[in-house]
Amino acid sequence: MIKARIHIVRALCLVVAGFAMLFSGCTRNNGDIGLWFGTWHMLSVTADGETETGYDKDIFWSFQNDILLLTRIQTGNDGIHRVERRYGTWREDGDMLFINFSYSDDNDNPDYTYRPFEELHMPHDSEVPLTIEKKSGTNIILRYNSPDGVKYTYTLKKQS
Repeated sequence: MIKARIHIVRALCLVVAGFAMLFSGCTRNNGDIGLWFGTWHMLSVTADGETETGYDKDIFWSFQNDILLLTRIQTGNDGIHRVERRYGTWREDGDMLFINFSYSDDNDNPDYTYRPFEELHMPHDSEVPLTIEKKSGTNIILRYNSPDGVKYTYTLKKQS
């Protein structure tokens, strides 16, 4: 009788320990990436200080681990949302953010899944250096100096 109770108590301890390990696990793959984690709405794009009027405020940047997901959500005339996704990688180094879209599933056929949206005016075949002009828990401002001398500024607002 006492041995049976000891076995039950041990079994319950193992179950409780298992649940504790399960629920204390990481929610962010490869650890905490700080304020970058989550989804950011790109509110505006400017070129040399002038607002890009062709941008419809429909692009979101999502950071997790070293993956950058760009998502465009558009609503058609029929009221249906259309979603387009683009993938790259990112890394932060000091006051610089480096993003890279130079990936492909098939080198013979360019895959637009790994290219930035046209509104960003960024190359897809090399790492893109962005200067971090502002970084807080609610807003990020990034600047890209293109090879042709245009300074693009991206204003992001935290969504989740």
